[in-house]
Amino acid sequence: MSRIIGIVNLKGGVGKTTTCVNLGAALALYGFKVLLVDLDPQKSLTGWAGINQWPTVGDVLTGEVDPLQTLVKWSKAKCWVMPAGRDLRAIETQLLSVSQREYVLRPKLQRLNDYDFILIDSAPSYGLLTINAICASDEIVIPLQTEILSLESTIPFFETLGEIKKRFHPKLRIAGILPNMYDSRTNLSKAILDQMRASEHLGPLMFKTFIRKNVKLAETPSMGYAVTRYSASHGAEDYRTLAEEILNDDDRKKIEMFKQAAAEAKSPRIINLDLLEPTDGDKELKSNQDEEGTEEVLESEVYEERLNSAENL
Repeated sequence: MSRIIGIVNLKGGVGKTTTCVNLGAALALYGFKVLLVDLDPQKSLTGWAGINQWPTVGDVLTGEVDPLQTLVKWSKAKCWVMPAGRDLRAIETQLLSVSQREYVLRPKLQRLNDYDFILIDSAPSYGLLTINAICASDEIVIPLQTEILSLESTIPFFETLGEIKKRFHPKLRIAGILPNMYDSRTNLSKAILDQMRASEHLGPLMFKTFIRKNVKLAETPSMGYAVTRYSASHGAEDYRTLAEEILNDDDRKKIEMFKQAAAEAKSPRIINLDLLEPTDGDKELKSNQDEEGTEEVLESEVYEERLNSAENL
């Protein structure tokens, strides 16, 4: 079963798309199969991946296509993508007339159980697309800038999130709050990060990892790469650390299975030479009885048959 993680914050510019892409790419480094879902009408993730195609996630929401028909391999991130289209905002309006409209996306994604992780990039607004992203998720990651205005915006956001959880998704879990765009050169970033960690309400939810501001994170969208596959920068290091922090016990067991499978695949094929030696019984001439008489089976034929069997092991 997939772990479905929504990347959610109603405030724009906090690094939701950056986190979705780079966290997904960092998880893929472990060998996980990762799907990124672009549920933002701005299509930032889709543009980053260089995808311009039909069908899209909008067609999945309307039920016009099977989710598998939309998936695109993004080689530069080692992830799969369900892209967004220009019609996503109009489709959000169409969903208003749909029964159980808050849960349209969830069953569609649950069918894609071939993926270890499904990460959803959500819109920076309180609408049906964001509600669907939350209701489709098992857990959410909340990117939060280490800036005073971003910190102040958390109060109304958590009030809204609490209402959504109460009404539509009581089992929703907050995987963590991710301090983002941390500038180690300024005392302000450090003071706000310390304030977040000391907060009675935010502190227990904070990831230990924080994402440092760096040039490579800003460069990668124009290059079409995830930062983990682009350079050995602070950004790459931070998102690999975040991926490690997000892993649970089941994920770690899968990693061990991946390692074991890789080791077995690299091992040279060993043929048991004892299987190649004809036995005493083989060395005797065999006879197959039929109506026409006796057919002798030569020792060389027996030897060749055993060689073929050994090679097929």
